[in-house]
Amino acid sequence: MCGILGGFGTGFDEASLARLRHRGPDQSALRLIKVPELGTVTLGQTRLNIVDRDDIDLPTRIGNASILFNGEIYNYPELRDELRALGWTFTTRTDGEVALAAYLHWGPDCLRRFNGMFALAVWDGEKFFCARDRMGKKPFFYRLRGEGFEFASEVKAFDDLEFVTHEMFELFEFCFDEFTLYRDVLALRPAHYLI
Repeated sequence: MCGILGGFGTGFDEASLARLRHRGPDQSALRLIKVPELGTVTLGQTRLNIVDRDDIDLPTRIGNASILFNGEIYNYPELRDELRALGWTFTTRTDGEVALAAYLHWGPDCLRRFNGMFALAVWDGEKFFCARDRMGKKPFFYRLRGEGFEFASEVKAFDDLEFVTHEMFELFEFCFDEFTLYRDVLALRPAHYLI
């Protein structure tokens, strides 16, 4: 289990990342990237070292692209071998690095190759690609505010949350689809991605 957060035009800081520390107590990092058109892009992750027990540079990067990854891709050894045969090299033993190379090689179609549970966000230097596993095992919440876009593994990473009632919740005591009980905060639906 890991915690991820990021976006552009966010209020995320070290305190936001600390609220996700229970999801990944082994490592954490917050990276800010200046992008002329967007301002500052924020990339934050807490990591539980399971697949690769060693500490790694966070976020995982290949060239100018970075990935924030939560979960596990069960078939990553086979995907890594396939990508190596296509010319990719790897510096870690993580499934997150394999997922990033797969996205850079196949684009969104990489998701068809993943067997696992995951929530991920790739910053390729120009845009975010965010995705969630088929069953929705790993959480992914996002919010659009003004010109900003922010996402996180848990709602509590966001600042200035405003609780709102939802008629479906009042009826079923459960939020369906992408809805949450917080203004402007949505859940990325299982088996979906956004750019």
